[in-house]
Amino acid sequence: MKRHSFLVALLAAVLATAGSFAVIRSAGAETKEEPLSSVVIPGKTFPRISQAVKQAVEQALPNTPIDSIRPTGIPGLFEVVAGRNLFYTGASGRYLVFGEIYDLKTATNITAERFQDLRQAADEQRRISWADLPMDAAIHYGDGDLRLAVFSDPECPYCRRLTEALRQTKGIAVSEIMFPIPALHPQAMEKAAGMLCAEDPAEKCLQAAHDKISVAMAFGRRHGIQATPTLVAPDGRVHTGFMPPDEIKSWLMEEKK
Repeated sequence: MKRHSFLVALLAAVLATAGSFAVIRSAGAETKEEPLSSVVIPGKTFPRISQAVKQAVEQALPNTPIDSIRPTGIPGLFEVVAGRNLFYTGASGRYLVFGEIYDLKTATNITAERFQDLRQAADEQRRISWADLPMDAAIHYGDGDLRLAVFSDPECPYCRRLTEALRQTKGIAVSEIMFPIPALHPQAMEKAAGMLCAEDPAEKCLQAAHDKISVAMAFGRRHGIQATPTLVAPDGRVHTGFMPPDEIKSWLMEEKK
């Protein structure tokens, strides 16, 4: 019983953190989600497979609803999407596999592409009110007619790359909201507080900065932000992951059309 409880806790931890990493924007192939009532393989339909997987996962992780199940390109291996998490299982639903699949023939990280597809689909459905953004936890730079908010972890390499690029870009007023992810970067909170108090590093300022950042982190969790950088446009559109400044400008100008 103790071993079973440990495994359940371990799986829950993996699912909780599976989506917490930065992604690079890339074009993924369009794919169709198969309904839970049926998993389709060319020439055959196996409605019991999805049900077995669904029941197995729900028993191990009762708070993890399954959104879709579909076959992969590997015989007998199925992809399971649960919220913003992705993992794999066999037809019996007995074993769960967490990790990445690489296609050596095409040199493609299939799992990373699917993660990006899922995040883009989620972003397209999501809106965050600009007026509600936790700007108390933001540093501001740049000027121009275009405005951009970025949820950023100061120790995230993609965030640093984006910040460096945006500081050299004209025409965008940026609000960079401190959003450390302690599970990935244990020192990020202290660094973020130091950035907010760059002009006043006194202890009182740092404590206030911690409070503001905690509010921003709670706000992000409520709005489904799990990775950095996450971009928000003034009209509420969201994009998860790094994007070159020229593409950001085009993305921001879409609201003006």
